[in-house]
Amino acid sequence: MTWWSALLAGCWLAGVVASGGCASAAAQKEKLLKRAAFDLKCTKDELSVTKIDERTRGVRGCGRQATYLRSCSDPYGANCTWVMNSAGHDRGDDE
Repeated sequence: MTWWSALLAGCWLAGVVASGGCASAAAQKEKLLKRAAFDLKCTKDELSVTKIDERTRGVRGCGRQATYLRSCSDPYGANCTWVMNSAGHDRGDDE
């Protein structure tokens, strides 16, 4: 199971999908890619996402990388956004 499908399954189990309290996994991924594309000065198609933990993702693309935290305004996962938790920086030769 991918982490995006796990997120969606968690929303369903929480019983808030039908009420709109939990954004879809696809919408969350799109939101992350849109923000990272702007921050890293890269197109969404050039980005790759790595799950670090349940609410942290690493994004790489165009020779840069950044770490993002998922931040929600309520405990059920509604009104979430991705916040950069590192200075977006050029990747070194240690890749």
